[in-house]
Amino acid sequence: MRLYSVDATGRHGVVFCSLDASRLAVVLAARMTLGLPYRYSRMRGYLRARDGARELAWTARTRWPGPAGIGSRVVVRVGDPLPTAAPGAEPDAEGENYDAKGGLAAFLTARWGLHTAVLGRTWYLPNVHEPWSLRSLELLLLDDGLLAAAGFGDLAGRPPDHACFAEGVRTRFGSPLVVADRR
Repeated sequence: MRLYSVDATGRHGVVFCSLDASRLAVVLAARMTLGLPYRYSRMRGYLRARDGARELAWTARTRWPGPAGIGSRVVVRVGDPLPTAAPGAEPDAEGENYDAKGGLAAFLTARWGLHTAVLGRTWYLPNVHEPWSLRSLELLLLDDGLLAAAGFGDLAGRPPDHACFAEGVRTRFGSPLVVADRR
């Protein structure tokens, strides 16, 4: 679960409320060095073709830190390609319109950094990656306890406001920057 953020200098990023990962070393490093709320989880993905369309399914079950055993199952049907945003494209002052093609999907996915709190200070960690190749999707199943465990109550009990799919990208992170407080 992530939220969208803007720091005192105007840099757009994300703040992670939770992030599940299947490699314990990654979880430990992210938690200890950057204070990120990663959780070690058993995760599996499945791919199947049905009626000429590609369907993907994921399952996750939390292991550490507790509570252990919280699960999630998601099944989607992958659809048509969506426009992508150019690297570095930013939303306007209201955070609504993109200065590049892509609209809402680009606004939600074209983030080039993250914000986190470390030792009582806000840090911005820039990252570089190619634009996500986004596709529409149809949500076929969402049985999720992870959102509630992250503090978002019954959010998974209603249809999402927006959903899209991407194969993934390779990301390179830069050095963390301490964000100056507004005075």
